[in-house]
Amino acid sequence: MNRFEALKTLALACLASTISLAPTIVRAQAESYPSRPIRVIVPAPAGGPSDTIARVIGKQLTQMWGQPVVVENRPGGNSIIANGFVAKAPPDGYTLLLTVDYSMTVNPHTYKELPYDPLKSFAHVTTIGNAVCVVAVNAKVPVESFAELVKYASSLPNGISVGVGTVTTELISERLASLANLKFVKVPFKGSGEVAPALLGGHIDATIAGFTPFQEHTGKGSRIKVLASTGATRSPATPTVPTLEELGFPGFRTGVWMGMSAPAATPAAIVNKLSEAVNSSMNRAEVKETFRQTGLDLLPGSPASMTELIRQESDEWHRIVREKGIRVQ
Repeated sequence: MNRFEALKTLALACLASTISLAPTIVRAQAESYPSRPIRVIVPAPAGGPSDTIARVIGKQLTQMWGQPVVVENRPGGNSIIANGFVAKAPPDGYTLLLTVDYSMTVNPHTYKELPYDPLKSFAHVTTIGNAVCVVAVNAKVPVESFAELVKYASSLPNGISVGVGTVTTELISERLASLANLKFVKVPFKGSGEVAPALLGGHIDATIAGFTPFQEHTGKGSRIKVLASTGATRSPATPTVPTLEELGFPGFRTGVWMGMSAPAATPAAIVNKLSEAVNSSMNRAEVKETFRQTGLDLLPGSPASMTELIRQESDEWHRIVREKGIRVQ
């Protein structure tokens, strides 16, 4: 055997050894995970539903694992900034994304280019919660029902101003406006957490968004009036508020769901460990109470179920975007 053949044989032997050890290395990484702090990137400002979820789940994971789970808010760009950041992060389980549904199911059909692919750029961990949307108006708007809101908007030259914090709520607003002949001017914000202060301050007339940021500001004598919800049934958080189906819009059921994702190529063992831990945390009393108080429904899942949900809803939103002729940016 000449020197070249000997080196080739040695290299092949080293490669075979490395390949045979790979599963052992991955298992060891999963068993020791996490061994340092974890970041959860939230694509919205503090105060919104996704931020609330990230913080309460992060607290439970910190208690379980003894490692800090730190929430980092990266709002803007309809979640594109946060999603792109996590998509490029090392696939080691230490940088996670608090995933908001529209970023995976709507953005691909409303943007020509994205710095991520909903299925190829991520290893999805689990769904976590679902926020039913509400139609809310500033208390100074002279209406007491959704029907009165439609009538009032039609009396104004440009209609009412409606704040939107996400692509999903924008599409929901457009769809409802089309069905109800609701005349409005869209006012965009970086996230749902910014919509509530604008509504409270009277800078916008109304919004269609998750209920969480508005809960403490509703009720008699408050600065916000909730006129309708988008749930299949009345929410325990707003039992006196009728659903849009009740108001004559059959099939109008929607919400904003959230989950957790990791960068693609994150070892399956780590993804599964994360999924099990997140779902376990959702059984804790503090999490259940937080969700109840904020009007969120728990939505446990798995890597497979979250991935399939993204596929299904992406197809549905693609159909709606195409039918409504919504302009791709």
